[in-house]
Amino acid sequence: MKPKILPKKIAFFLAVLFLLSFSSIVLGEQTAEFPHKCRTKTRQISRKEIVADIEKYRKGETPVIESKGELISCLEAFPVLKKYIFDRDPNIRDLLTEFLGYFLFSNRLPLFLKQIEMYPLKTNALRYASYYPCRQYRRIKSKALTNALIKRIKSLKNDAADDEIYILGCAAPQNARAKQFLEELRQNSFQSGLTADERRSQLRNVDYALAEAADAGAEKSVLADFEGVLKNETETLEFLLGDLRGFTNCRILLPVSRLILDERNAPESYLQNKEIKLRIGDLAVSVFQTLLEKNAVPKATIERIPRTLEERNEIYRQVQAKLKSSPLCRTR
Repeated sequence: MKPKILPKKIAFFLAVLFLLSFSSIVLGEQTAEFPHKCRTKTRQISRKEIVADIEKYRKGETPVIESKGELISCLEAFPVLKKYIFDRDPNIRDLLTEFLGYFLFSNRLPLFLKQIEMYPLKTNALRYASYYPCRQYRRIKSKALTNALIKRIKSLKNDAADDEIYILGCAAPQNARAKQFLEELRQNSFQSGLTADERRSQLRNVDYALAEAADAGAEKSVLADFEGVLKNETETLEFLLGDLRGFTNCRILLPVSRLILDERNAPESYLQNKEIKLRIGDLAVSVFQTLLEKNAVPKATIERIPRTLEERNEIYRQVQAKLKSSPLCRTR
């Protein structure tokens, strides 16, 4: 039986629904939408003033960082965020990590991961790092990150470690130690303080992580889950918008890509404000454009817009061709 979805997963799923409305965010690409200079309605704010605001907050002279709005929405403040996300004061570090996490651009992922390496047991960056699709992890081969995640999982006996397992899964195709530990975590002999239900849910997450690393048994398990959700529109979309972010493995994505041709209407609860009716296939186009490299499918965009079946058929052929060109799928 498929384990019950945990609250963390529901939280991520809601975050995905929000992120999908912003193409620059979900693709992890920095854009020129933000102004370079930091301004309020009446004046420009210097980087020096922003630093002063943070230091006042550190000293307890103010209950909030006055320039929060500028910190999260102007490019001039980015070097300040880069500095303070590694601050020794956990209160400062956590708050600035939260600011940095408002927009998940690609240049921010290495910062989140570096914080995990530096403060493995006292980091607030895991939740933000786990929002990135595995595609964003392809160039990350840090042994220090893998060791930090393993240290966290071993120390947090009563935590299912959803985020840690997800990131290890993204790293596993490039990192043998990450894959090795996931295999250890799958063994019945692994010691944890989880309840039986929590452990079953954790093992499902481990299977998904190992499937990204091309473990044949795990791939089979994931694809069985996929076939099992197809009868229900809501479960299909939970898989598409939630679980699928963890894959670049073409052997998973190839069979799932047929959702691009799915003619079923998406439930209204999955539509954003002012969105007209969309089919599951329309949402699948947006998701696959996110999962694949930028511009990998010329006729697809991340926009959630209605498309004809003919248009989606053309996109489906392009997606299939792209996935079949992957070395992993060329060898079998």
